[in-house]
Amino acid sequence: MPASPPTPSVSATEFQTRAGLYIEQSGKAPVFITKHRRLARVLIDIEEYERLKARDTRQAYRTENLPDEWAGALEAADYGPADPALDALTD
Repeated sequence: MPASPPTPSVSATEFQTRAGLYIEQSGKAPVFITKHRRLARVLIDIEEYERLKARDTRQAYRTENLPDEWAGALEAADYGPADPALDALTD
């Protein structure tokens, strides 16, 4: 998180007072909302949100649901020599 809020930014109190204005502004550029002078939220246009969400390809798998191709790649990977300090944790 940046040390200081980017400009333009608005306090949470000001945002509550004039939400309609900032919702409109967020259609053109992100609106940074601060609380106690620290960044708390960013209001962005729904199209920008959906564009960002579409780029998020992270997915978590349980080991039993891991695709076979990935499981094979993990089994075949060379992880290098074991670290004795880590081995000591499992003893």
